[in-house]
Amino acid sequence: MTATTAENTANATDDFSLPAKTCRPAPLCPAAPQRRALAHAHKGAQPILRRSRQQLYLSYARLHDNYRMHITPDRHTLLIGDIRIKARSADGQPLQLSKGDPHVAFLRDGGNSKADCILDWGAADLPPFTASGCPLFCHRSQWQVHADDQGGWLLPLIFPPKEPQLRRLARADADFSHIELLIPADDPYSGNPLACLFAELIVLGISSRKPLLLAHSVCLVRGPRAILALGQSGAGKSTLARLCRQERGWRVIGDEIHLLTQAVAFRVHGTPWPGTSGDYAPHSADLAAILLIEHGADNRLMPIAGSAAAAELLSHSFLPIWSEQAMDNAVTLAAAIAGQIPMYRFAFTPDASAAEYLAAFFAG
Repeated sequence: MTATTAENTANATDDFSLPAKTCRPAPLCPAAPQRRALAHAHKGAQPILRRSRQQLYLSYARLHDNYRMHITPDRHTLLIGDIRIKARSADGQPLQLSKGDPHVAFLRDGGNSKADCILDWGAADLPPFTASGCPLFCHRSQWQVHADDQGGWLLPLIFPPKEPQLRRLARADADFSHIELLIPADDPYSGNPLACLFAELIVLGISSRKPLLLAHSVCLVRGPRAILALGQSGAGKSTLARLCRQERGWRVIGDEIHLLTQAVAFRVHGTPWPGTSGDYAPHSADLAAILLIEHGADNRLMPIAGSAAAAELLSHSFLPIWSEQAMDNAVTLAAAIAGQIPMYRFAFTPDASAAEYLAAFFAG
């Protein structure tokens, strides 16, 4: 099969399917804390850390070969909040994840519950891929979204940026209810279809059917209620999480990405995509308030209301801009949250008084 020009790209996608070919076992890319610990413990760690992203990708595969674990076939469904992603390999191979991978805590047996997405994956030589134009969306982990001629989406994983190479290729239905993923047999993580934050991209795709938001945030829980702290990198999310973790009565669900949904109440859910502090948990709580955090000379809370609150929530969320329906759902959910959940701008000092101030304010 050949697809070397934009005109015959469509023909290449017609043959895009999972072959009955055995995957070569390989570990999942481990979580950041485990990567750092093992890198420092490994002889010659410093030269490894100076290598390019591609070399690190291969080096860590060798470093972690003895740290992989096989997940039994009855645990193949990733449950994030009420989103279910069921992974099925072409040859019945179980998922292979390292012991420290956050996805392990979110895996379930699936039971009789209907999956929101069926992810069929297997090892194969990747067909040639030529984009017919610029991608409609570029994910933070180098996944791209392109429209195909069948009303669905082509999802290539292309990196590194300076010398781009096709690493994986998937095709999704229009509503992300079914995805076929091809992984090269020589991929060091060929036993892991969730590598490179692929499940995060899937959740964004599912938002065309289920209103949801993925917010760049820290989730602080006190009692039965959750406070979502929004902020760009450097705003103090990790600092605030650390301060609350040190104070009695606070729990931290996560420090990077959280799923927001609406059922009877607005709910915030932990995800398996932690930040630098490594906080993550498969827990959920009712959303009580949203904070837009920044460093300050003292601790102060200033209300934000109406359209400004909705705009702030959207600006701190990952948005599926390739789908008009998904964007409509995101805007509608953000407006509903802003209309019912109080939002504040929180300037805080980086000491224990910040956590004490929040506890006293929300106790009242």
